[in-house]
Amino acid sequence: MGVFNLLTETRIREWQQRVPDTTQNMQETPSVPLSDDPLEVQLFKEILTLLDKDSDEQTDSATRDELRAKAGLLETQLMVLLEQSGRPLAARQLAATINTHRVQR
Repeated sequence: MGVFNLLTETRIREWQQRVPDTTQNMQETPSVPLSDDPLEVQLFKEILTLLDKDSDEQTDSATRDELRAKAGLLETQLMVLLEQSGRPLAARQLAATINTHRVQR
């Protein structure tokens, strides 16, 4: 079974196990829809977002360290996901893009 099949099956099981919360006010629900992007795209976008926040001049050093650490973990997850799915070239290209983004900030 492929990685994507496992991810899809896991998401379906999680969705089925969710208990609807009827006590939550409708105004408190987020208005932003969940992303339909593939997991790789979501990870890539989150990494770039974290790196952008890291480069913000108003961010203190402790927060920057946390952002860098989280971006590093997500990058590792992305690379493992791509390598396991048989896409080492895509992994190398995305790693180069992320490093370029890091340097430009």
